[in-house]
Amino acid sequence: MSVDRSEYLKEYYRLHKERIKERDQLFNELHPTALAERHKRYITKYPDKVKEARRKYSMEHSIDINLKSSTWAKNNRDKVRINAKRYADKNPDKSAAKEGKRRASKLNRTPHWLSKEELNKIKEVYKTAKQLTKETGIVHHVDHIIPLQGRQVSGLHILCNLQVITAKDNLVKFNKFIIN
Repeated sequence: MSVDRSEYLKEYYRLHKERIKERDQLFNELHPTALAERHKRYITKYPDKVKEARRKYSMEHSIDINLKSSTWAKNNRDKVRINAKRYADKNPDKSAAKEGKRRASKLNRTPHWLSKEELNKIKEVYKTAKQLTKETGIVHHVDHIIPLQGRQVSGLHILCNLQVITAKDNLVKFNKFIIN
């Protein structure tokens, strides 16, 4: 009489569930990247299965994934900042591309008709932000009142579109045009 291997394994797992969990936990502690590597291989090998499982989970749990992640991000700003820094360090090429896009946007949004005097006044605004940071100990940013890359409206990189605000206020504002 032969025993079906899959049935045998299911029964073995049921009987030794706790021991197997402890063994797996110990392995993951000793080899922290192994689990992540297995996960990456699975996602690469079965992208459709992963996508379907995520879709099914969000449908069953009535979760708007974007809403949940944005709420989490607002509540965990330090973790988001650390993860962004870690990502930038691991992906210098992508970070450089993103910064290049921002610089290009700024250049494209700087009108050619600005005089040297106006360009110098813009530089003074940046110096003011740096000076305020030094004097108060609170980090200040130069903010574009109407963002250069806004979703609904885009502004210009000109003097009347700049303001010096605290970094905290600027990061909360993000890429939005807020009317006071």
